[in-house]
Amino acid sequence: MQGKNSFNPFLKDWYANQGWREPGFIVLTTLWVSEKSGGPHKYVSTIPNDDSLDLEPTHYNMKLTGEEFDAAGKVLADTLDHFDVPEKEKNEVLDAFTAHKNEVISGTIE
Repeated sequence: MQGKNSFNPFLKDWYANQGWREPGFIVLTTLWVSEKSGGPHKYVSTIPNDDSLDLEPTHYNMKLTGEEFDAAGKVLADTLDHFDVPEKEKNEVLDAFTAHKNEVISGTIE
């Protein structure tokens, strides 16, 4: 299970107690996807003076599994399809997303 019904304690807590952060998460994700697909927007980190796309510091304590990462990738792919993003750009975004998998799930205990 993923999202609010996840067995992951971090995600369960996030949805129960930090859901108010969702609009900001959506904005940052949109900027990240825009940058990865060629613009016009640029991802800006929430950490001052750190605009890197290094995802490990943000995700390490989430203890995300490969399955959870893949589920997020499916949501991303479905969203790109919903907005009729051309195949070339869609694949560029999905490849960029997948390239960060090891960073994102590095905190897992599997």
